Amino acid sequence: MKLCQFNAMLATTVGLTLFTTVASVKEARDSAALRVSRETSRVEDATRELQNIMSSSATNIPLSLAAIEQTLVKIGNSVEGDSPGPKKVEEFAASIKPLIQSMQETIGYQLNLAQQTLLNAWNSFKACGYDFDGPSGLTDISVLDNSHKRCRAEEGRQQTTLDECSLAHDQKVNELEAAKKEFHGDTSTGSRGHNVLPSEINKRLCDYDPDLGEYSNTKEYLEFHQNYFGELLAAWRESRDAVIAAQNATNGQEEECKKIFNGHSKQKKECNQLQKSLEEGSCSVMSKNLNCRSYTGCWNREWESYTSTKTSSEQEGTQSKDQYIATLRILCMLDGFGKPGLNAAVNLCLAKDFTGDPGVKKLVLETYPNGGNPMPNDRRPECAALDKPGMIPGTDGFKELHYGALPVNAQSQECIAECCGKTAPTCYQRCNKPWDQTAPCQCNEECKKHGDCCWDFYNTCGVHTTEYTVVLNEVCPQGGITSTCEGSDWIELYNAGYSELVDIQGWKLVVDKPDASQYAVTIGEGSPVEVKSGEILVLCATNTPLKDATLDTISVTFDAGDTLTWKDSKGFTISETTIPGNVAGTSTWSRGATGDFSTQVATPGTKNPEER
Repeated sequence: MKLCQFNAMLATTVGLTLFTTVASVKEARDSAALRVSRETSRVEDATRELQNIMSSSATNIPLSLAAIEQTLVKIGNSVEGDSPGPKKVEEFAASIKPLIQSMQETIGYQLNLAQQTLLNAWNSFKACGYDFDGPSGLTDISVLDNSHKRCRAEEGRQQTTLDECSLAHDQKVNELEAAKKEFHGDTSTGSRGHNVLPSEINKRLCDYDPDLGEYSNTKEYLEFHQNYFGELLAAWRESRDAVIAAQNATNGQEEECKKIFNGHSKQKKECNQLQKSLEEGSCSVMSKNLNCRSYTGCWNREWESYTSTKTSSEQEGTQSKDQYIATLRILCMLDGFGKPGLNAAVNLCLAKDFTGDPGVKKLVLETYPNGGNPMPNDRRPECAALDKPGMIPGTDGFKELHYGALPVNAQSQECIAECCGKTAPTCYQRCNKPWDQTAPCQCNEECKKHGDCCWDFYNTCGVHTTEYTVVLNEVCPQGGITSTCEGSDWIELYNAGYSELVDIQGWKLVVDKPDASQYAVTIGEGSPVEVKSGEILVLCATNTPLKDATLDTISVTFDAGDTLTWKDSKGFTISETTIPGNVAGTSTWSRGATGDFSTQVATPGTKNPEER
């Protein structure tokens, strides 16, 4: 509204100026009047031009300011020597001053509006984490995992006891078999047992025949045979009792093993049920964790919105200062109107530096995060854990994570959940399909923004993510830091992601020089280069191997204006930045927590300040 009023008043003022200026020409009578006439003619041309520009620029403050400034310069140039210019020009200047001051208020108001818009965008981003307690179900999965491991440990203990019992039972059976052979005899070896009739031993044993022995009388004969058969009877009884004892021991051992076996079977059944609950619970966590999807989608969406708003707000902040300085320059010029030496005064105003003016200093745009508004804790990594192979039942990753430490005699059985090897619904035959409101997860590019991608979206649909991976973290372009790489240039790589191990073999650093030349360095040609989560690697820019380089050195240096592009083995761009000209001394061009680069104190081999 103020700007529209300003344009209307300015147009009226210009018209009045034109009319009164023409009237002053008609009243000229002498040589001084002729000079004024020439000046007035020039002013007339300038004001007419200003009127045309104002008509075309409508409510555009920058164009209006530029038009006013150009007109004032022309008016100043049209005044000869120390002349103060036509009287009507002074009146023209006095009429414009309030409008310029009103424009200053408008500039401040617009910046305040931009500040509020930016704050709203930041608050919307922060609100994504309100009431978010992390992925739901992971705690239950952890409890089930621990219960299952404890159950399998007990199953293993019982299996050991059962194995020991079985060995003892086998020993009892062997002892029973030996006792039976001692009692009945062993036909395989021809040995006689104790359960054999005497007639089978000696057919004539019971017949009376004095020639068989030296007996003085019948009594001696009978006593001999009485003792002989008594020994046979005792041995028979002892062998019989041994068989009975061995049988009883075997039966008792068998009953004990049956009890242990029944308990073990019950334990194993309980463990299998826990395994099924663990696997089905893992499937449910991945396919139905709406809280995590909502949080991740909100974070991605609102952060993108905030960064876009921040960029436009910063541009507006810069423009506001430029526009305010333009108003100060115009007011400075207007102060010279009606005074001797107008032309010189205008030129002084053009050359004057207004950046230190209190009004300019007040035009400050607060951006976030900052000391009073720190970056919210990013809990997306917790949600990212849901996409790990260790969360997918039936996969090697799941077996290693949940079953890798189980006792050898109490292993898990084959995956028994309905979702083994997959988590329905998946992206199978659904890649790049439009949004399906009936499905709990999606398989298109928009799902990354909204956080509702299916668990297998990235692998099944061949979509690349750079969210959690090895990034270009720090660039030292000027050397000079003698404690690192012996004064040579260097770069730093950082596994800022949450994958436990990333192999960067075949990844490339591409350096585009300002003169259009390009250099490309491939990492780990011929051998794997594994980077653990949180690990930091330093690469020295020199052909000479150095002891403090954690990777092979690279034969390229870095200078201001270089554009560095860090790509993975598939050619996807992970990081890209251009080195500015203000990196010097002990400073480096470093990545911040949000992924943006800025000049920071060098921290080779450790996290950058904004990443801590």
